[in-house]
This record gives sequence, structure tokens and C-alpha cells, in this order.
Amino acid sequence: MKTYMHLIAFILASVSFAQEEVNALPTQVKAIYSLSASSAISEKDLSYYIASKYGKKVIDLTQPEAAEIIVALQSGTIELETIKTPIAEQNTTAKPKALEMAAILEPGMSKLFHFRDRSVRQGTIESVEDEIVVLITKTGKFRIPKTEFLSETADVTIRNGERYNGIVLAEKPESFLIRTTFGDATIQKTEIVAIKRFHGGIMAKESEDKRKFYQGDQELIHIFRDPTAFPLRTNTAYISGLSIGYGLTDRFMITSRFGSNFAGDINLHPRMQFYHRKTAKRERAMAYGFGFHRNYPVKSIVGKYSHAVKKISKTETPNPSEDADVSSEYLNNTEELSLSSALGESDATMIYAEFYLVYSSRRVNPNGRGKIGYNLGIKTSNAFYKRNSMLAKPKSSSSGGTGIVNTTSYEWDQNALYAVPFRAWLSLEYDLRKDLKFLASTWIDNGWKSKSFGEVLSDYTGDDNSSAFTLDAPGGKSELFDFDFGFMYAMNESFRIGVHFNQPYIDFYWEFYEF
Repeated sequence: MKTYMHLIAFILASVSFAQEEVNALPTQVKAIYSLSASSAISEKDLSYYIASKYGKKVIDLTQPEAAEIIVALQSGTIELETIKTPIAEQNTTAKPKALEMAAILEPGMSKLFHFRDRSVRQGTIESVEDEIVVLITKTGKFRIPKTEFLSETADVTIRNGERYNGIVLAEKPESFLIRTTFGDATIQKTEIVAIKRFHGGIMAKESEDKRKFYQGDQELIHIFRDPTAFPLRTNTAYISGLSIGYGLTDRFMITSRFGSNFAGDINLHPRMQFYHRKTAKRERAMAYGFGFHRNYPVKSIVGKYSHAVKKISKTETPNPSEDADVSSEYLNNTEELSLSSALGESDATMIYAEFYLVYSSRRVNPNGRGKIGYNLGIKTSNAFYKRNSMLAKPKSSSSGGTGIVNTTSYEWDQNALYAVPFRAWLSLEYDLRKDLKFLASTWIDNGWKSKSFGEVLSDYTGDDNSSAFTLDAPGGKSELFDFDFGFMYAMNESFRIGVHFNQPYIDFYWEFYEF
């Protein structure tokens, strides 16, 4: 009897084992696909998961395996995130790739160095002794073991098809110095069409601008004396030779002409950027601005437009048969250039207001280095408001008993050109290199006069009896149309100085970040 029982048990175990190896039923396969679709799992991802876990295709699953997947799909234990990660990878931790040490470290190497702890420092190697590298940076002098420096290599292709692969020895804003197997190569960034960079043997994740020329965020708020549509950034203050300013928001700023403030003429010049569009290659903006002066000196208006004020001298004799001798000359051409005699009141002031509108555009330079931009604007003011009352009334004098009467009077030119104050300008900026800009401007201005450097210096210092720290002296040659060009050099991130060939000839600009 016992023998029969053992035989029956053996047969049942064999049948059970055989059932485990039977392929999944068609209904099971259909159920798997249906449930995976409802779980937003694609057939591709499902096949990847089954292959990773069972080493099979869906149709090759056994009935128990198929039943296990059906239960997992129904319970939601299989998620898309887990499917996309191989099972083997879920259970193991990938070993990081070993970082390569720098093979070459020489005195004089100057670039951005990468280190084993993932830090970076811009500096120059002063010396290498006893496995210690002395690195000079803006923040100090550091003694760093050679083993902490990561290798830096580059694979570069230039315009003519040449390809260089080697160690980066130095980098400047405009070029690379690469040591190849056959020698050192200096490669201009403007010639690069493709580049791959590696730090410690690992390709840099950040995108490499193949012809990068750092221009930064230092948009010029004015070119020479004309504003642009780019205001100061938020919480940034500045001072120049003629004005001070502060950025309240990224679109709104206020400036003031401090020379006028010192003279009792408190003034504010707000600027609002009302349009701004920026892409990877181009930036455009529009802004409007006002100027308000509480006590603007009348002599400054007459001085600025002295070329539109006539001095008329008339000599009359007692003989009626003789015509009166009349002569006239413009105030800017008189020998004395004294405004006191031409003004009704030498200390008279008025509320002065001006308005301007400016459009600015900047784009990446076609050669890949820096940016090029232009600005187009127009300005007017109320300078001619009640202008006739600004001038002195006619004065007469007689010569002894001769009966000769001399009369001197002043009047505004009636030419339509001086009906309304105006200025229209077109200015240009061009990045020559990281710290140097070329600037140019042309304009039409019915209040413009060209002056020599000496005249401008006397005007600015007030040696000509005009207001100090302002440019409002009556001298100079009238020029309805004029132009100017020059250069602006950034001595550091916050201080710039400019030299050009028209007044005021010298500019400086000093920013205070996060003031």
C-alpha cells in the first residue's frame, strides 16, 4: 500500500512541475497587453521589463510568470519609472569613473583650473615645486598639491578643416593655447567651428560657446550724452562726470544732474523701459524718459542756443537823409560772450521739462565675438517757452551833443529751424574685445555747438563764469548735424572710462552693485 502512495505522490509532483513550464495561455498574454496599455506602459517598455526580469519575450513566459505579471499590473506595483531602469541597475550601484590628473602643470599657465573636489578657480601658476603648485588668483595665493588638479583637454575643429586634440595650457577671451603631440597651437576662437572639452577625462556637461566673447550684462545706459533703452539693473547705483543714478527695478531708473543740484536746480530724470524682447541672439527694447528741473537757469537756455540769438546794434544820426547804421551778429560769435547783457534778469530761472523716446537693439556679432547694437532716439523740451521774455529789452545811449543814438537789442532768430527744440540721434556700440568697446554717434540738434577741448574744460569747471559740472557755455560753432566716435575701456567690472573726439571728450562711469 505504501508503495502505491509513493507512486501517486511522484506522479502528482511530476505533473505539477510540468505545468510550471507550460507557456502562458493566449488569454494571459492578451490580459498582460491590455493591463499594460491601461497603465500607460508601451509594448516596447513592457518587453524591456520582461526581458530584464525574466530574460524572455512575452510569448515565452510560463503560466505562473504570466500570472505574476498580471497580478503586479492589477495591483499597480509595476510603474513606468521602474520599467525604464534595468533590474540589474536597480540592485547595483554604478561605480564612478576615475578622474584623470593633470599631466602638465607649468609656471605661467593661466586659465580656469578644475579640481578633484569639483571646485574651479581662475588663476595663474606662479611655481611648481615638490609636488606643490602655487596658484595666484584674485582672492589670494594658494599652495595646492598637483594631485588635486584635473586634466583639461579639448578636441577642436577650425574653419579650414584642421583638427587639434590636446591639453589646454591657457585660455584668453579670444584664443586657446593647446599642447598637441607635435607642438603647441594657438587657436583663435573666431576660427572654431566645433569643440569638445574634457575635465578629468569627463566631457563638460555645460554647452560650449565655440566662439565665446564675454560681453556680460553691462548694457550701456547711455552712449556719450544720449540715453539707450536699457536702464540700470535693480538696486544698482552709478556716478558719471555729469550725473548720478539708481535702478529701482529692471525697467525703471532715475538719474540726476548733480552739477545742477549744487547750483540750486534740483532735478530728476526718470526712465521707463516699456518694451523688451530677448532671444539667444538678439535683444530689443524701447524706453521713454522725462527730465524735470525746478529752477533751471534761463542763462543756460540762452547759452545753449546762443547761436539762435541775435545781437543787433543800430546807430542813428540827427540827419534824416542818412540811413541808420544797423549791424547784427549771433551771440555765440560776439567777442565778449557775456550773457549778462543779453538777459532780462541774469539770475532768472524757470521750470524746465524734457521728453525723449529711444529704441535700442543688440545682437550677437556675426563673427561670434561680443555684440553689436544701435540706438535711435528723439528728444524735445520746453526750452523755448516764453523765450522772448528771457532777453534784455533794447537799450539806447547818446553820444555827447552829437545827436547820435546807439541802440542795442537782442532777439531770437525767426528761422523755422528754431521753432521747437529738438535732437534726434543714432548711436552704435561694438564689442572689440572683453573690456573694450567702439562707440559712435551721429545726430541732428538745433541746440548743438562744437567746442574745443579747452573750451569744454573751462565750461565744465565754471572758469568761463558758467555753472560748474555742466556744459552750457554760450561759445562754440553752431553745427546742426554732427557726429562723434571713440572708445570705452572697462578697467574692472564696475568702472569704465571713455575717450572720444567731441565734447565732452572724456567720460567715466562707476557702478555700485547691489547698493
